[in-house]
Parts: sequence; C-alpha cells; structure tokens
Amino acid sequence: NCDEPIVSYYDDVYIINSCHIVITRIWRAEDPNNPALFDTCHQTIKQVDEEAPIITNGPDDIMIYTNSANCNTMVQWPEAIISDNSSLDYIEYVDEYNGQTFVVNNGDKFDEGLHEITISAYDFCGNISSYEFTIDVMCARCHVSCPDDACLPVGSDISPDVLGYATSYSGNVNCGNATFDYRDVIMETG
Repeated sequence: NCDEPIVSYYDDVYIINSCHIVITRIWRAEDPNNPALFDTCHQTIKQVDEEAPIITNGPDDIMIYTNSANCNTMVQWPEAIISDNSSLDYIEYVDEYNGQTFVVNNGDKFDEGLHEITISAYDFCGNISSYEFTIDVMCARCHVSCPDDACLPVGSDISPDVLGYATSYSGNVNCGNATFDYRDVIMETG
C-alpha cells in the first residue's frame, strides 16, 4: 500500500521583455516515506501581451465655422479615454487633409476644409488601436454688396425699392440669409 505522493512545483521565470515572459514550471511528485523516489515533469507557460490599447469616448465629428481672414481656426475636442493592459508607449493624432498627412495636437489651428483625424494608441508591445473622427472647418465669411451710387434731383424717391437693396454673398452656402437694416442720413452743405 502506497501513501499519497507529495506534489510540489517551482517556477523558473525567463523574462524576454515586458511583453513576453516564459515560465518553466517544474512539478515534482515524491514518495512521502522515501524522498529518493520521485518523478518530475515540465510545464511551459508563456505570457504574451497581444492586447491592443482600448480607446473609448472618442470625439464626435466636429463642424466649426470661422470668419477669420485666412479662414482657419483653433479646434479643441474632448480627449478620448485610452487604456492598456500593460503600459502605453505613446498616442499620436494624425490629420489627413487634401491628400497629405500631418501630426497634429488638440488645440491646433485647422484650415478650411475636411480634416480626417486618426487617434492611434501604441503600447510598448507594438499593439495599436485607432479611432477616427472628422473636423469640418467652414469659412463663413459673409459679404455685403451695396447698390450703385445714385445722383438724383431733390425730392426723388430714394427708397431701396427704387434704388435697390444690398445683397449678401459668400464663398460657400454657410453664410445663410442675411438681414439688412438701413437708415438714411441727410447731410446739408452750405
């Protein structure tokens, strides 16, 4: 009749880097009455980080109007929440605009047009996640064009119905409908 063997183990840990760990677990079963009677086996355990960072609460698409002279504006967006199961290396914001790509930062100035922003999160193990949103900068410069100057006899009807109304125009449809007010100023010369 044999007694129940005593089972134990120890780990031999080999760290390749923070992303790859190999553990050799050495198991030993030994006769409780005679330690010289034993057997061993090896179990290999690999721990590998293959999980990409997680990006949540990314910004919604942004449409912004500007009336600056050069038709660009500073744009800020809410920061996404980025996490990783090990540790993040870096986060990069890339703007694709007119067929070219640029690294950008939250709060930079953006020119008129559609910007496709990609947030990429990299961890130290080479895993990558991305999130995309757009920034549409619309130049809303609205202009006014006055009716032609007029020289009329005293007492003539000078209402806008006769002389014309001012009109508005813009480089795009975002100017909207303009509302005009006017007042006549009569100057006397002596």
